[in-house]
Amino acid sequence: MSSFDQALADRLLLKDLLKNDDNERQFRVALRNKEEKLLGYLSHPAVLEDMVKALVDEEDRSLQEASEVLGILLANLDEVTVAFVSSQLPLFFSYLDREAMNPRRLYYFLRVASFLFQNKTPELFAFVQKDEGFTSKLVNHLSSVHIMQLVLNMLKLEEQMKDLNIPDCDWSVKTNLIGQVVKALQQSPATNLESVNKFMSEICNSYNMNSFFMKSILLAEDGGLIKTLVALTKLRSVSAEAIKLLDDVVFKVIMANQEDEEFFTQVSGHFQKEREVFSQMLKSDSLGEVLVGVKFMHALIKHRALFLLGDGLIEVVGLIFRFPWSNILHNVITGMISHVFQNEEEELISQLLKADLLRTIVEGLVVDKPVGYLPHLRMIASAMVESPAISVQEYLSNEILWQKYVEAMEFRNDKELSFKEAERRVVAFLREALGYPTETPQEETPKTEETVATENQTEENVEENAIPVEEKGTEVAKEDLTDDNSTTEESAETPVEATEQTTAEESQVTPEEVLEENKPTEETEN
Repeated sequence: MSSFDQALADRLLLKDLLKNDDNERQFRVALRNKEEKLLGYLSHPAVLEDMVKALVDEEDRSLQEASEVLGILLANLDEVTVAFVSSQLPLFFSYLDREAMNPRRLYYFLRVASFLFQNKTPELFAFVQKDEGFTSKLVNHLSSVHIMQLVLNMLKLEEQMKDLNIPDCDWSVKTNLIGQVVKALQQSPATNLESVNKFMSEICNSYNMNSFFMKSILLAEDGGLIKTLVALTKLRSVSAEAIKLLDDVVFKVIMANQEDEEFFTQVSGHFQKEREVFSQMLKSDSLGEVLVGVKFMHALIKHRALFLLGDGLIEVVGLIFRFPWSNILHNVITGMISHVFQNEEEELISQLLKADLLRTIVEGLVVDKPVGYLPHLRMIASAMVESPAISVQEYLSNEILWQKYVEAMEFRNDKELSFKEAERRVVAFLREALGYPTETPQEETPKTEETVATENQTEENVEENAIPVEEKGTEVAKEDLTDDNSTTEESAETPVEATEQTTAEESQVTPEEVLEENKPTEETEN
């Protein structure tokens, strides 16, 4: 008997076997030829256990050993694979107990895990369902792109097995995958919300929105995901991500299944209980909370989840005047209302017209104190006249106040008037149209051509800085709540950006600080 055969018979551990050059050479040949004696050796529990330790033990085993084991296990040696699955899965998956993982070793681990799930799916799913801690460990590591991909692959395999009517394959339900995700969010939202958001977005891209699995995500744990996300919107540090997840996943699933009466009734019930949270946010004195509430309302409008909106849009309009210097808030509201008019949301348009939005705009334009929302009000008026909705056009054509508004705006186009004089005449004209007491006009000191040109340029700068979108013929871009780095100019084009940075920064200042920071200079006020 050769020394190599003797080593195999003695069950010499693989790490010791390969130390001898001659043994290593014969091992490679035997592995390539899948010799029976080598397969028996590799399938032995003691040898196999040491191989698994080489794969998952970061402290005492080298990456070279792990790489060697990886090559053997991926060689598709059925006898070895069967032995591995029957005896080594607990030790192998104990790697998930680690908090920190070496990237290279994690890669080796996931290669083997994917191979096992793909080739021994029923056996692996049976193990997963028996191991109570397995799914929670996976969820704890969702921040790893590779582990997230493993979970997604497992879900795809589950779906395939269901299509083939293979029993006992619904591991995600039996191990409460969504419940574990909700639990992770509740325990550590700052750590887990971003990864959960990516995970859910990947699921949305992989599954049909009308599938049972997608609907079960929202109904699991008595609407646990919905309740948790609503609660997290109140935390400044994660409110933007929570709104993003509601927008990107939750509302999409809800509105895609409106025809499923049973599902729609259940999920509506869960949301109706939480809607009061956002109503209270709109009434808050905290600008940060108000912004979150407004962005939630916009998400509802964008997805046409109007059954949850109630009179929220009318409340939102009033926020312009409660926070007269919050340019970010004004941009969000302006974009929301423009979206309503441009997308012919007749139900919401009717609400706005019945609430006399036009008069609200005109009254806001004639206030006798400096405010920061004047350009936004004019922008909303432009959105009204540019609306393709027939109801809006009929309303404006029969509304005397609108005709007066158009006439008043002509003063702003008169190149013979300075900016200050044009604004004074606009206010005076609109006050008269509203039936307010007229003020005695004061003669203005004659201006030189150079001064008039300078003041006209100031007017353009005010408009541009407030909301940099042209008033007439504007096309308000479709909003995406997820652009985390929008500037004030970008906010006008996509005015409903729910940025974590913006929310956090604006939430941390008082209304008085906002007033002080945004208060225009004397030249701008004029």
